[in-house]
Amino acid sequence: MDLQGIGAIVAAGVAAVGVPAALLVGRWQMRAAVRSAEETARASMQQAVATYRAAVDAARSEASAAQSQWRRVVQREAYAAFLLALLQFTTVSERLLRESDERIGEERVAELQAAISDAEQAMLSATVIVELEGPDEVARLAQRICGNAVSNGSWESHMAMIRRLRGRLRSNFDDPTDAQTIADDALEGLTHAAWRLEETGSNSSRAAMEQARVAATIALRGTGLYTDSEGFVLIHYQGPNPNDGPYHRRGGELEADRLDFLAAARAELEGSRPASL
Repeated sequence: MDLQGIGAIVAAGVAAVGVPAALLVGRWQMRAAVRSAEETARASMQQAVATYRAAVDAARSEASAAQSQWRRVVQREAYAAFLLALLQFTTVSERLLRESDERIGEERVAELQAAISDAEQAMLSATVIVELEGPDEVARLAQRICGNAVSNGSWESHMAMIRRLRGRLRSNFDDPTDAQTIADDALEGLTHAAWRLEETGSNSSRAAMEQARVAATIALRGTGLYTDSEGFVLIHYQGPNPNDGPYHRRGGELEADRLDFLAAARAELEGSRPASL
């Protein structure tokens, strides 16, 4: 074989060896490229997940802040509505008691009684809303305030009725035989006898009290101004009233509880309320 033939065979062998080597190198390079692509994709996925989680956390944080802000607004409105309803109720209730000393007409009495009823209902409704919005400490204060206000309002309405009944009498000091003058004097005597019995508790005071009660009953009937039930109520409430003490006590508690309610409400709205509350 000549030199050219030998060279061709050698070249063919080298080429045969070079093809698998090239394929092997190419396969390695492909694997490296795939691995690199996988790592790049994995890193991109991790980054995307991190970005998504950050976005979700931010959205949740913003939603929580918005919800907290909205809740504070709702609570503030509930607290303000309760305090305004309380003020309205106590104002109209005290007005009825005060004006009953001025011999107001039945139309004015009906107007004030209707206003009291509306104000009481508004206060009860406002109390329920505070109970719903909370927290418990603020709700308990609202319940106690509402209860004391309603109790005092009932007492004021009752005493206003007593004052209006008494106000029907118009004494004529120039005519001691006038029926209304006699009845007015009899009620004054009954009041003094009742206080005397309260102070001494003696049997003689008790007997004087009974005599004064009988005299007042007869005198009131003589005026023709009262029904039997009205006369009974007017006579029964002359002198010391056992409800006077609780009324004044509740009045003091109302103001103290109102101040406590304001403090607790402010603490809740400002986020400074102790966790124990």
